Amino acid sequence: MDENYIPKNEEERKILEEFEAELKIAVQAKESAKGETEEIKKQIEKEKEKQKLAAEEMSELVERLENIEERMMEKKQRAEEIIKATNEEAEKQ
Repeated sequence: MDENYIPKNEEERKILEEFEAELKIAVQAKESAKGETEEIKKQIEKEKEKQKLAAEEMSELVERLENIEERMMEKKQRAEEIIKATNEEAEKQ
């Protein structure tokens, strides 16, 4: 519609004013929704980053646990070897 349109009568003027008011509300709602959408996108990105960091930390913890378990098995095996050698030495005497 032409921005310079001049209503022909009071009824047209009233309809035009109502339309402009509704259009203004719609534009404000659109801008508000756009801002909210951007904020939600930022929050989603933050959550994705948190999840990524948590996954990396979990991976590191699993690796550390596996290393601890491996060392425990080595120490257990070494302890069993020492006990066996000690028992064999005791049997010889």
